[in-house]
Amino acid sequence: MGVLKRKARLGGLETIGLLGLFALVIYPLAFLVRESFLWNGSFSLEAYRQILSERSNYSALGRTLKVGVMVTLAATLTGTGIAWLCSRSDMGGRRRIAALAVFPFMVPPFIGAFSWGQLLGPVGYLNKVFFALTGLEKPFFNLYSEAGIVLVMAIHLYPLAFMTMTKAFDQMDGALEEAARVAGSGWHRVIRDVTLPVLMPTIANSALLIFVAAISNFGVPAALGFSNGYFVLTTRIFDAVMNFSHKNHFSIAAALSILLAGVAGIALFTANLALRQRRYGIVGGKATLPSRVPLDKFHGWTTALVWVFISFIAAAPLVAMALTAVTNVYGLPATPANWSLKHFSYVLGKMPAAQRALKNSFILSVSSASLAVIFSGILAYVAAKSASTKRSAIEFVATLPYAIPGTVLALSMILAFNKPIFGFRLYDTLGIILLAYVARYFIFPMRSVLASLDRVSGDLEEAARVSGAGQWRRFKDIVLPVIKPGIVLGWFLVLIPTMHELTVSVLLWSVGNETLGVAVFTLQESGGIQSTAALALVTIALTSILRWISGKIGGKEREL
Repeated sequence: MGVLKRKARLGGLETIGLLGLFALVIYPLAFLVRESFLWNGSFSLEAYRQILSERSNYSALGRTLKVGVMVTLAATLTGTGIAWLCSRSDMGGRRRIAALAVFPFMVPPFIGAFSWGQLLGPVGYLNKVFFALTGLEKPFFNLYSEAGIVLVMAIHLYPLAFMTMTKAFDQMDGALEEAARVAGSGWHRVIRDVTLPVLMPTIANSALLIFVAAISNFGVPAALGFSNGYFVLTTRIFDAVMNFSHKNHFSIAAALSILLAGVAGIALFTANLALRQRRYGIVGGKATLPSRVPLDKFHGWTTALVWVFISFIAAAPLVAMALTAVTNVYGLPATPANWSLKHFSYVLGKMPAAQRALKNSFILSVSSASLAVIFSGILAYVAAKSASTKRSAIEFVATLPYAIPGTVLALSMILAFNKPIFGFRLYDTLGIILLAYVARYFIFPMRSVLASLDRVSGDLEEAARVSGAGQWRRFKDIVLPVIKPGIVLGWFLVLIPTMHELTVSVLLWSVGNETLGVAVFTLQESGGIQSTAALALVTIALTSILRWISGKIGGKEREL
């Protein structure tokens, strides 16, 4: 079947898909670029001149790059190292370690920053133990610093490298490593000469994901940097947006957003260019697993060290946050005599903002997940039936809202929808948050649906068309059953992050339209430590339940 015939038969679906893509992505981002070139309502480069002439912006840019590079190195090395130990060595308890290793990724980073603050803050539990043992008054580690920001981000992002590299190790043909060992190479030389060259594209891609996630993060730098004036680009953008005393604050924020998006774009371009210039031999598919590398005399302490590390970073922050949440009088020892559930009672029953946040986050997450899978199903179908060039263009535009930092997307939504459209107002309502969530996350279900559609022959639809079935009937009876597993999985992939999202919501919320992420963040900023801990634990519990359900359903769908 020719491309032109397929195109002609898309009809209304193509119109809906492309119009939706324009409204969700192109229209808001065009407003962002436009605003960066406005000053006092007229075209000007003044916004760029001002951000480039202010030393604090260079400082924020330098800190953004420094934090991004340090987090990337720490997280990539840690995740890849643990993945190698689990996949290639005879370390004990590998399956349990692999299950625990991904836990920090399930905790929202800004909540992780708060929980680590309960451990390593100036009056954190570990520092209290340190004071008692040494008699000193200065903390042994200052979490509210650049090092603290790097530590928390690296802990929360290393599972990205771990999950990516574990899959890569499993798919790599172990015969390559086995042959090197038979030839007399030691395990360190096998890693250097065989494993690393073969897996370098995967390592580079996981490092790139971590770098972009690190420079895009708002919650951790805000939680650990605001108090001591440590700004990165994401927090500078937030500060500019909230600076209502400056007439052109949106123009300044837009120019800073373009700068941040440019940093992410340069990173993506450089990584792709570097990978294209080298050729790698990658053997995919089901392959022979090599014999496990014996750790010999290092077996015991390596296993113990990894277990202590994984268990500590998974459990210690949650235990510290739980102790804070049940502490009746903050500052007194967290003994059973000082325990109370009144803070849970307060946030769940006596704090209107928290109750609204729970309701709003539930409505937003369910609605955005549902709208995202409907739209992504249509757009994926259009892309799958389009010529390769058009499909590539659709996929590129669809990826933009997730590839750019969340604060940049949020600002573009403010600029595009801060005035009524056809008499309908989105700004200062849940509607603008819903639109931003759909725009940011619809790429998840779209990817899974595209993967399903690529396995379907066009002959099925052609046979139905010849039999007299219309376009919508063919879509409902043939395409929909095929993409259903991808839709179900994609629905949860949108539902889970939107339940606790902060980076986008922090610029779009208004009184009465709080989300869970915003409620936790504002509670922390106002100094309600115990209430913050209680609400954060509720958020983690909800997220964990959703992830468990998602895993169960995803497993069943894969069995089918």
